[in-house]
Amino acid sequence: MFIYNQMLLQRIFNNKGISLVAVVIVMLVVATLTLLVASFMSSGNIAAITDMQAEQAFYIANAGMEWYLEQLDGNNNWKSPPAVKTNQAFGTGVFSITYANKDTSDIDITATGKITGWDGNTVQRVITCHVNRHGNDIITSLWQETL
Repeated sequence: MFIYNQMLLQRIFNNKGISLVAVVIVMLVVATLTLLVASFMSSGNIAAITDMQAEQAFYIANAGMEWYLEQLDGNNNWKSPPAVKTNQAFGTGVFSITYANKDTSDIDITATGKITGWDGNTVQRVITCHVNRHGNDIITSLWQETL
């Protein structure tokens, strides 16, 4: 009877399949952690790309502003300032220039830089600048970015 009970207990507590169950559980845990890490890395990359494109749009707007300031430097009569540019291609984007003419010695310039983002959306940055002319010198002030 004792031997029979011992054999019955061995059959009930047989550990032959436990390692397979343990391996499956460990693999599920590792796969879940891997997916979480990949998801976090992916969202970080998207944010970095969006920031980079915003910086590109800012520098394109900056290039447009510099171009227009160069045009103003060669123009002595600001009652009719040089022509503005709309969607002028520059690098991987475009810039547009507008102005509000106060008088012959003051002008407000707005430069907008645009770039098409990785997802097809347009990323844009706007720079405004107030410019004064004193004799033959051009003085810029209030250079600011608006988001």
